[in-house]
Amino acid sequence: MKRLTAVILILLLLTGCASEFSTVETSAPKEKGEHTAPTDAVLQEETGAMLVSPELSQRAREIGRRFGVSIRIADQCDASFPGFEAEQLLDEMAIAKGLDVLDQTMSRYPEGFFRQLNWTEAEQFEIQLVGTLHADSSYGCGSYSAFIDQTEHTCTLVADGSKAGAHTYIHEFSHVIDRKLAWDASRREDAKYSEEIWSSFNPEGFQYTEDYASNPPDFPNSSYYESFVSPYAMVNSTEDRALVMEAAMTMPWAFDGAPRMRQKLAYYCECIRDGFDTTLWPEVTPWEQPLHQK
Repeated sequence: MKRLTAVILILLLLTGCASEFSTVETSAPKEKGEHTAPTDAVLQEETGAMLVSPELSQRAREIGRRFGVSIRIADQCDASFPGFEAEQLLDEMAIAKGLDVLDQTMSRYPEGFFRQLNWTEAEQFEIQLVGTLHADSSYGCGSYSAFIDQTEHTCTLVADGSKAGAHTYIHEFSHVIDRKLAWDASRREDAKYSEEIWSSFNPEGFQYTEDYASNPPDFPNSSYYESFVSPYAMVNSTEDRALVMEAAMTMPWAFDGAPRMRQKLAYYCECIRDGFDTTLWPEVTPWEQPLHQK
């Protein structure tokens, strides 16, 4: 119990206020179609940012082409999103560092992984490295490192390029994975991904708050300490899964003595392998490693 309490305290320090990892969906995705990754030609058509060096713009394009996503920096980025305003990030050293973190984090995922997050011709996954994020009153307290903006055609990860670390990107990638798996489950009756099965790993009688600003009424409850990475995981199932994924790749020891959390991780790993083409994947992915440790 002491160890699990320490895990929760450490993760709270890492994530700050619960709102730091909120996910924003501006509209329902369009009608789903077949998986189609953006071609290199499409990615190469992007123009460079005008307010930073051509070399930095080229680096962002090269990283994007390597992983099959669109990466936008400086004046390529949007300034306004539903619920958020984003300052421009023009400091070249900060952008370069942000690209380093992004590159290193994405490199931990199997080959071709991010190309599979584009699952129709119209849908694409893009990443925008912006400056300080300002939330409106509907998103409560605290500073934000990143969020997901879902529009009809694009799923965008918006990140404070000078603040977001590996754990932030892993967390937000999980939100996009959820969308991929939900789409897949809507098309296949035999898909493993199921909210009902996920909920079965929670304590009896538990319900997510669906409120980023509050904990369950009976919190703290001793049964929660072996079921959730942190109180923020009790907001909704997608935040729960994102924190499980984040812990698996950055704090694998968090699953020691937490059988329900291990069950959640094992199930999510099964869902991911079921919903993705794993032909080029290693036998054990980074997020599966805690399940293979003795």
